[in-house]
Amino acid sequence: MPDQLQHLRRALRNNNLVPVIGSGFSTALAGLPSWSELLTRAIEYIADSQVALHDHKQIEVIKSLAASNDLLDAFGYFQKILSSGDRPHYDSLEYEGFLYEVFHNLTPAPSQLARALKGLRSRVVLTTNYDLLIEQSEITSKGRSETWLDPSAIRTLLRSGSGVVHLHGRYDIPSSVILSTADYGRLVTADDATTVAQAAFHSGVLLFIGSSIDGISDPHLGRLLEEFSRITDRTRREEAPHVVLVPGRPTGLEVARLKAYGIEPISYGPDHRTRATSRSLVVLDSSH
Repeated sequence: MPDQLQHLRRALRNNNLVPVIGSGFSTALAGLPSWSELLTRAIEYIADSQVALHDHKQIEVIKSLAASNDLLDAFGYFQKILSSGDRPHYDSLEYEGFLYEVFHNLTPAPSQLARALKGLRSRVVLTTNYDLLIEQSEITSKGRSETWLDPSAIRTLLRSGSGVVHLHGRYDIPSSVILSTADYGRLVTADDATTVAQAAFHSGVLLFIGSSIDGISDPHLGRLLEEFSRITDRTRREEAPHVVLVPGRPTGLEVARLKAYGIEPISYGPDHRTRATSRSLVVLDSSH
């Protein structure tokens, strides 16, 4: 761990280190699909549906959007297909069924990463994942599990509670799941979105785990990072910046982009991602 980032250990000793867990965690524990693989599962779901929800042309539209890397709109079209009349897609039983099919009844494999995260004994964990593997693995103390639907509860949890904040929702609360451009619009127009971002920024030292640099920059975290950029001290830099664990050596542009958000990259080397990330967390915890 570089000397200039000893504030991570200080934050850990003070119980002020807040992991922000991305999809790499769920992939490692339960083999959950990547973003593009989830869209493939969505296409298979409507193709295999016994309900007359689609025709061949609709599936081709989704595939075309996916081919152009427009995944947010592709998921939006998928949601439209499953919508029931004029009701929102998240009220559709078919949509709820898809989420349950992918994310329910998971059996996490024994994981060095989960053990290392649990060893941090974090009071609060933030996640962009829809599943409940963090709760199942008891990464935090027994506590609450909140979504962006209740910003006040998130602020309370960050200030004095313990548990998990699902920034993009939980699969078992379909209205909370942020999957498409339309969903993202519901999130960023929420009255308290800015205050949630501010609360997260000031909640402690955030440690992004299981997120690539591109993942940190994806549109699902856009509003959060946009607010981070506004808050961070661009002149003097943050004395205790947030941190993202990354593979290899980031480019100068990637470093500059992250610093603009008040985030410092730490490389865990070219080794296998899960194993090396776990080793980094164990080293961090060694002086707790």
